[in-house]
Amino acid sequence: MKNSSKKTIGLILPTASNYFGHTLMEILEQKLSEFGYGLSIALTNHHIDKEKHYLQYMADFTDGIMIISDAEYYDMIADAIPADIPTIFLNRKPMDCPHTAVIENDYAAVFQAIFALINDGHENIACICRNPDFSTTKEILKAYKTAMENSSVGYHEEWIHFYDGSLTDLSDVIEELKANGCTALFTASQTLTERFLDYLFLYNQSNPPLAIAGFSNVSHTTVLQQSIDMVEQPMEQLANLACQQILYLIENPEREPNDYIVKGSFRRRIYEPFSSKIQHK
Repeated sequence: MKNSSKKTIGLILPTASNYFGHTLMEILEQKLSEFGYGLSIALTNHHIDKEKHYLQYMADFTDGIMIISDAEYYDMIADAIPADIPTIFLNRKPMDCPHTAVIENDYAAVFQAIFALINDGHENIACICRNPDFSTTKEILKAYKTAMENSSVGYHEEWIHFYDGSLTDLSDVIEELKANGCTALFTASQTLTERFLDYLFLYNQSNPPLAIAGFSNVSHTTVLQQSIDMVEQPMEQLANLACQQILYLIENPEREPNDYIVKGSFRRRIYEPFSSKIQHK
């Protein structure tokens, strides 16, 4: 393995069109370069067939592969996993996956964020997620359900909304949630938080304000993001641990697979909520 090293690590991502994706790329590239490795990146745009293609393609010119997979079950991509180089899964892990994974766990931070909204008087809280099949989504929904069950209004399944649309239909989502009695939103990813936060900043200027809490990077928070409660994702810790593991497995391919957990943290807002500053006519 050492003699045939390509000095390249593959990284397969579903998208790089958000802070999570391109922040992860930047940190991994910097960390790997310190050990003399380059980073080769492929984007799947959430297509399983592309995941399988890039897994097989990268097997020929990398020493190891890191992947954030959209597969719910390992057997969806198992036949494409290289047999002679290590593959590790980042952030989430398909069910029954036998490979090493560095997994983010945000349960406690999500619970705290939901309860912060409740304590601020916003008990009718909608939870907006993306793919319901992801292990990360299931974990977030479990924390959301537990928090809501401990509120005076209780848990309402109809307040969960799975959103995978474009910016143009945010108004329809908001009106649907308002019709269900919701006065606050929890957005379950950085991409969703960015979209809904920007939209609500304008929406709240001419409508009864809606509160929001969501996700952010530790290393990237705008002034607007600092005005709401956030679950901060441990990007640096995840990337450091991923680099350590992939390099170790390259040198020690016989090592038994293991799961490593990194935890997100709850960050209370720094500024007053943006909705509280709006004056209505």
